[in-house]
Amino acid sequence: MKYLRLTWAIFSFTVCMILKLVTVDLLGLFLVPLGILFGSKKISAVTHTEMFNPPRWLWLWGNDEEGYDAPKSYTLWGPIGDFERRYRWAALRNRTDNLQFTWFCPPPVEGHIDHMMLGNRGGFICWQGWRHYVWARIGSHAISFGWNYYPLDNAGLAAFDVRRHGCGFGGRWTP
Repeated sequence: MKYLRLTWAIFSFTVCMILKLVTVDLLGLFLVPLGILFGSKKISAVTHTEMFNPPRWLWLWGNDEEGYDAPKSYTLWGPIGDFERRYRWAALRNRTDNLQFTWFCPPPVEGHIDHMMLGNRGGFICWQGWRHYVWARIGSHAISFGWNYYPLDNAGLAAFDVRRHGCGFGGRWTP
C-alpha cells in the first residue's frame, strides 16, 4: 500500500505541476509586469499588514502573504531596481503564489491528515483526499513535493500558521 501511495503521489504531483507550469505560470511571465505597473499598497487578508500587490484582476499572480516587496526579495538580489526585484519575486520565485488560496490547495483539515513513514532512511507521505505530500531523505539531501501537509497537522494548526488560509503546492530539493 505504501508504494501505491507513493506512486499516486508522484503521478498526481507531476500532472498538476505540468498543468500549473504550462498554464498559469507561463501567463504570469507576461501578466506580472502589468501587476507591477498597476499595483498598489494594500492590507493583506492573510497577514493583516500593508504590502505592495497587483490589482484584483491579477489576484492569482499576487502574493497575499508577503506582497511583491517581501523582505527576502531584498536579500536574494541585493540592490536592484524595484521593478526588476518585484518581477523576479512575483514571476520567477513565487509564481502564482495565491493559488494556495483556491480549491486546488485547501487548508489541512485538523485531525484528518493520514500519514505513514517511508522506510528507515527517513521520510513520510501525508495525504488529505487525493492530495499528497512526500518528504524523503536521499543520502545527505532531502526532497519534498506536493501539498504542504505534515504529520504534526493531526494535532491542529497553530493560530499563526498561514496554511489556515490555504496549503501551498510545489517541490523542493535541499542539499
